[in-house]
Amino acid sequence: MAGEIISESILIIASVTLVGVLVAGVYYSLTSISSGMSSMSLSLAQKMTTDLKIVYVTNTSSDTVVIYLQNIGETSILMSSSTLFFGKVYQLQPTGYSTTSPPNWTSSVTILSPGSTAKITLTLPAPLQQGQYYEVMFDAQNGYETNYVFEVM
Repeated sequence: MAGEIISESILIIASVTLVGVLVAGVYYSLTSISSGMSSMSLSLAQKMTTDLKIVYVTNTSSDTVVIYLQNIGETSILMSSSTLFFGKVYQLQPTGYSTTSPPNWTSSVTILSPGSTAKITLTLPAPLQQGQYYEVMFDAQNGYETNYVFEVM
């Protein structure tokens, strides 16, 4: 009889321990998933409130392009953390922000606030070809992108 009580006690202790380990594992998994979902939700909310529009693009010389970018969303855009792509249509290449050698671009503002417009000046390493279509794509720091196609006359 005493042996049965000891055996049952050991089984009960083992069962409680296993249940505790199982609950801890499930709790850890739920916490990890919750943290990831929360982070993704914040990122998605920020992206949904971002809306940019390239208003106009023109070349001011054979190797300089001026781009007017307007923030029509609710999120401010940090220009130095964004990427500007330029090239012939379907041949886009990234350009450097405020680098010393072309292709590089600078902006009239460091932070593009909602409702404001930035003048972006893009300097190219080679002259543009007349009659050729070029594309500009601006990619904000949160992944929102907008593009514009224009022809060099």
